[in-house]
Amino acid sequence: SFLQCNASQSSKTPPVLLDVVINPQPQEEEIISTLDITISGKFTEDVTKKTFTVVAFVNEATQQLAFPPTILDACTGSECPVKAGKNFNQTVKVELEKLEKRSDYLIPTRM
Repeated sequence: SFLQCNASQSSKTPPVLLDVVINPQPQEEEIISTLDITISGKFTEDVTKKTFTVVAFVNEATQQLAFPPTILDACTGSECPVKAGKNFNQTVKVELEKLEKRSDYLIPTRM
């Protein structure tokens, strides 16, 4: 499950809670090299070329990054910008660095 991020220091309003789907679905003891993470939802602000998607794996016990995050432009091509209130959908391919599927890691996704 995914939780809503806290508001940033420059905002009093937390960001919108996004729908997140991970493929392939985790299986016990399975080791994989890539994940496709699909992020979707409706934002209260426009998604522009200045908007980024960040996917990071965090050790739940230490709250430290497991490895460097994946950072991508959220808005590219002919569908940019995505106006506030419109459906947004992006799939991020994440290369894993020898991370076992069954572990104490969280996947916080922020925009």
